[in-house]
Amino acid sequence: MSMKFNYSYIKKLREDKNLSLRDLARDLHLKHDTIVAYESLSKWENGIMEPKINNVLLLCSYFGVMPNDFVMEEKDNV
Repeated sequence: MSMKFNYSYIKKLREDKNLSLRDLARDLHLKHDTIVAYESLSKWENGIMEPKINNVLLLCSYFGVMPNDFVMEEKDNV
């Protein structure tokens, strides 16, 4: 088994709070004094780009989850 970033978990957390991508980007800026573009959030959710660890920690703080919640096991093709 290998580990893989769970991109869809970001979207699930965001949708559970009824937030748009723009809402989440704005909230992250206001509450954590950082700028995360909603385009980046979209790329993370769709698996186009993986967030850097500092952004994973930012999302953890915002949503009240642990970093390992963003990791899932993937079966290796052997």
